[in-house]
Amino acid sequence: FLLQAQEVLDNTAFYRAKYLFLYKKDSTRTTFYQDEFYLDICKSGHSFFYSRANQFKDSVETALKLDGISGMDLIYRTKSIKTGLQWYIDKRFIDGEFDYTNKLHDYKRYTAPLQLPSWEIVGDTITINGFHCKEAHATIGGRKWIAWYTEDVQIIDGPWLLWGLPGLIVHAKDSNNYFKFSCVSVEYLDEPYSVILPGDNNVVHEVSQKMMLQQEELKETNPMAFMQTLEGVVKVVVSDKVRKKEYIPIIILDKSE
Repeated sequence: FLLQAQEVLDNTAFYRAKYLFLYKKDSTRTTFYQDEFYLDICKSGHSFFYSRANQFKDSVETALKLDGISGMDLIYRTKSIKTGLQWYIDKRFIDGEFDYTNKLHDYKRYTAPLQLPSWEIVGDTITINGFHCKEAHATIGGRKWIAWYTEDVQIIDGPWLLWGLPGLIVHAKDSNNYFKFSCVSVEYLDEPYSVILPGDNNVVHEVSQKMMLQQEELKETNPMAFMQTLEGVVKVVVSDKVRKKEYIPIIILDKSE
């Protein structure tokens, strides 16, 4: 896959793996939220990992805006369409970087080095969804991950920031069992697919990773305080009577930085 990378990146995907993403918002509950994600792999040396539901809704909204529909009419026409998670990742292997984009009121993005995880291959084998897999462990984003990869699919990629094993990662979970990725299908795209993501049709503001993670946490735990920051309030004073919502970040922010 990497040896076939071209010098110029493009968004034409030739391979797709579909994943069910299960995640918790509250560590005290057994309930998982879920979303369907696509991993679209391009011959030009990068891949996109994104919520299919969010991409679909955005494409419908974009088409309606082009037809001149806006405001409350746009909201009314799209309210029945399921909304997925609004973050997505572009892993650019030939550049050694990845872009993480999320919609926090408006679209924001940070770029960071694409570091090869230090995998420990355990060697245990198991069959998952028809894939013959081997187990491996690594620490990524401050969390310990357990992954299963299949050498039957010779692609060194996987969901989210999981990659670098000698085969496609088809299942992974963190050691706390807060996040799970499970591949449900892999397909070669007979017709090349041009990946268009929500940020492609909107203004995207570049931010630091620290700012992104802090804003994500604030939006989830205290929406009122988050909205105040958008209005230019530098110091947010929140009453003790306001109960903060539970939040489990997939990346653990290093508070010392």
